[in-house]
Amino acid sequence: MKLTLQIAAWTLLALTPSGPCFEKMMATNDAGAEAQRLLQQAEELTNIRSSGSHSFGLVACVQFYVGKDLAAEGTYKLAWESPTVWRDEIKFEDYSQVRVAVVDKLFISRNPPTLPFEIFRLLELLNFPQVLHPTLNAKPGKVKEKTRNGSRERTVEIGSWIVSLDKSSPIPTRVEYEDFHFGYQFEDYVSFDGHQFPRTLTEFASNRPLVQVQVQELAKATFDASSFTPPKDASVVRWCPHPEPARLEVRAKLDPMPSQLRDVAQQHAVAIYGIIGTDGRWHNLAPVKSAGKEIDSYWMNQQLQERYSPAKCGGVPVEQESVKEHHYQMLEGVIVPH
Repeated sequence: MKLTLQIAAWTLLALTPSGPCFEKMMATNDAGAEAQRLLQQAEELTNIRSSGSHSFGLVACVQFYVGKDLAAEGTYKLAWESPTVWRDEIKFEDYSQVRVAVVDKLFISRNPPTLPFEIFRLLELLNFPQVLHPTLNAKPGKVKEKTRNGSRERTVEIGSWIVSLDKSSPIPTRVEYEDFHFGYQFEDYVSFDGHQFPRTLTEFASNRPLVQVQVQELAKATFDASSFTPPKDASVVRWCPHPEPARLEVRAKLDPMPSQLRDVAQQHAVAIYGIIGTDGRWHNLAPVKSAGKEIDSYWMNQQLQERYSPAKCGGVPVEQESVKEHHYQMLEGVIVPH
């Protein structure tokens, strides 16, 4: 009996993690948990569209840039009653869009009807603060401190992305993919209904703005039912406030690009609009940034080979609009798409 108890005790000790490796693992887990808590606090602090928030109206000026130059200027308006009831409107000289969310449906009216690449990028930026989750698969690493432009800040690595927050409070200031010097910046915070919200939201590349949203009005408001009447020409899709996004499962088997097209393809990116259907395939593909008919056709054929796990609302597959940008580049003397 004593021998049995002694063996049991030795077995328990052998199975109990200990030593420097275990301590390092525990420290890593604790650091990840701290980062996750901080990011959750940042989202809760800045999410003026969270459940239970007061209804409000927002008006903003929107600017698109090409290089250093202002390329286009328009407006964005949002009437928000709840996470499942809202209406927003985008207006530019050559484009207009109205979206109305009513419970589980999203009504969309566009003129022209295809979603431009610039508007797609704008909608990604307006998805603040959900952009604090830039990748689905990577888990946040430990919280670090650094100095940027003379100010101390905290940073969290999420895969190849870095989320920066204010040193003294969980206010997000920047989300950046450092390898490509691309990301989002949030500035000029104001208090609103127990939250903090940036008056300036910017998408940038190499520290130059691509899209900038400047909030001009943000105020509590009440709306009647007519405020959320969908446009008569609107299309309708099944929708939810926070869908599980489509996930790429099968990449395209890259076909060689015809040699006569490669020089042009290196100099001009192509953006293709489409809908990832409930079958996980691309539908309704159309170029929204062109490099010529032949190059556009090459990229569309590549895109059609992809297969996805479709987006879902409450586990039910739904359609997902997207715009995918394609580049051709030189890598160690060989031209490869990415």
